[in-house]
Amino acid sequence: MFDQEQIAEFKEAFNLIDYDHDGFISTKDLEETYNSL
Repeated sequence: MFDQEQIAEFKEAFNLIDYDHDGFISTKDLEETYNSL
């Protein structure tokens, strides 16, 4: 389905959005991401 490079890119993007690094993208994480744009 996805190769290892694509999976690494997904993880990198997820970690950029998951500000508190709890493994979930919360509304607060989305707010922080939106405000940083």
